[in-house]
Amino acid sequence: MCKIIFIVDDNYKNNTFNIQKLINPKPYTTGLTNIGSTSYINSILQCLAHIKSIKNYFLNNNINNQDIITKPISLTKCFADVIRKLWNQPNDIPFPPNDFKNIIGQKNSLFQGFQPNDAKDLLLFLLEEIHNELNNPSQNPNEINLNNIPIELIKFRQDYYSQNYSIISKIFYYEHCNIIKCQHCGFKKYNYNTLYSIEFPLEKIREYLQKVIHMDFMKLL
Repeated sequence: MCKIIFIVDDNYKNNTFNIQKLINPKPYTTGLTNIGSTSYINSILQCLAHIKSIKNYFLNNNINNQDIITKPISLTKCFADVIRKLWNQPNDIPFPPNDFKNIIGQKNSLFQGFQPNDAKDLLLFLLEEIHNELNNPSQNPNEINLNNIPIELIKFRQDYYSQNYSIISKIFYYEHCNIIKCQHCGFKKYNYNTLYSIEFPLEKIREYLQKVIHMDFMKLL
């Protein structure tokens, strides 16, 4: 049975929303066909294509514009081509993302061949590669929030964003802080780094699963 899962907050019963829009919010013009047993690739591509800010960026920006980027952008270009085809294809015939598959296999041998693989590994590698190809600190609009945060984090943010800025860092990066505190004098040392993902063991967040609504897809047609 095909299911749709919505994650909602505690006040979901008081919210009003259009179920039909959630099911089918301006659909693709086409879809993707698997290349061998590489459905993990298509899963990640389609998830990213449904992030509004990602979709709008790659539909509305010419990534070959030298004012935007001066580094080789082979993987980013193939990714952008997939996004454009998914949303702007003149026909509804699904297509295989061959160019994307070939380029990402050249950049990382883990994704060569046609065997199944870990979707998370692909996602993290893809985000980092696109960030590296589009990274252009001069395009940083100086939207760094420096309010109500420790002075150590202010310096970390300023240093980090002076060297890193892309659509990927803007959307996906988060800051992780380790604090080491001396038990004798109370001195604290802060260590910051940036990451793309947070892992949550399901057995430790069972209470959140109570906020999940399961709906039979076929009943909503």
